[in-house]
Amino acid sequence: MSTKLKKPKQFIAAAMYNAVRYKLMDKFKAIYGDKVAFTYGYLTSINRRSLELEKEHYNDAIAITGITEVKNNIIPITVIKQARKKKRSLHEATARKGRKEPNVHSVRNAKNTKEITVNGKKFALWDKVKVCGKKGYISGFTGNACYVQDINGNYIKIDGKSYNQVAADKIKHIRRNNNWITEKIPA
Repeated sequence: MSTKLKKPKQFIAAAMYNAVRYKLMDKFKAIYGDKVAFTYGYLTSINRRSLELEKEHYNDAIAITGITEVKNNIIPITVIKQARKKKRSLHEATARKGRKEPNVHSVRNAKNTKEITVNGKKFALWDKVKVCGKKGYISGFTGNACYVQDINGNYIKIDGKSYNQVAADKIKHIRRNNNWITEKIPA
């Protein structure tokens, strides 16, 4: 009787990171001297909370600098995110909840809907749109309805409705996007 040995976890990425960070620190210290220091996530979190900033990447960057006071932000921030164009899963290996059998015979295009046409208007993934006065991005489709999210990934719903889908005829198209979405956040 043979027993299969489990492969040990590889820590190549972590080892590479540790080697590179010390090399980078040496280079930066040669240029900037003692102004350069390591920091850690828990310290950034403590500093961000003491500055009374929300959890955002740009606020973490502010907290890392070591400043002790934040005044009003007068500069608008541009948020840039990369978004998927297609789903990678072309079928299911195990059945989803509520199904008896896995969906292994699905047509590729049915699962990778990139755009729909409703009443002569085309809507594509990640197009910027307006719903009920709020701006967002189309993140998916179901029939003639769309899922619309803001830049932070929160669903934009029709007022008074509990579901996430928005009928395409209730959406105002603003502009086409590729898989890079950008939004300026005013100061």
